[in-house]
Amino acid sequence: MIESSLRRAELNLTHDTWTDAVSVCRSILSKDADHVGALELLAKAQWKGSRNRDLIRTLGRLIALNPYEPGYHALKGAAHQSVGDYENALACYRRARGCSEVVGLSVLLSEAQDEMIRQLVAEDPIFRIRYARNPVQACKDSGFAQAAARHAKQLLNATTPAFRGRYMRPS
Repeated sequence: MIESSLRRAELNLTHDTWTDAVSVCRSILSKDADHVGALELLAKAQWKGSRNRDLIRTLGRLIALNPYEPGYHALKGAAHQSVGDYENALACYRRARGCSEVVGLSVLLSEAQDEMIRQLVAEDPIFRIRYARNPVQACKDSGFAQAAARHAKQLLNATTPAFRGRYMRPS
C-alpha cells in the first residue's frame, strides 16, 4: 500500500504535479511520521514547488532521523539561502562537507556576503556607522554570517579610509 503510494507520488513529480506528490506524501506520513522515503519525496516535491520554508521543516525531520547524511544538510542550506537566511545556509553547508558541490557553494556564499557588506558600507550611512562601531554586531544584525563578520576590519579599511577621521567642530 505505502510502496504503491510512493510510486504514484514519484510519478506525479515526473509529470510536474508536485502538489499531488505532496498530498500523497502527507497521507503516508499521517500513518507513519518517520517514513524516510515519504519524507525524502516530500522534500523533493517542496523543492520543486519552491516551498522553501516547508522544505526546511521537512529536512529538519530527516536530519533528526539521519544526521550524518550530507545531502540533507546541503539541501537545507540551499533552502535557507533561497529565503535569504545566509547565516543558517552557511552553517548547513559547513555541516554537509561530505558533498563536493557544497565546498564551492560555501565559498561563493561567503564571497557574496563580503561583497554585500562592502556595498552596504559604501552606500548605507546608518550601516556604515554601526559597522564602524562594531562590525561583528552590525553584520549579525543585518543577517550576515559570522564568516563575513571575521573580515570586518579589512572591509572597513578597504572601503572607507577617510571615514575613520575625527570630526572637530569649528570654534
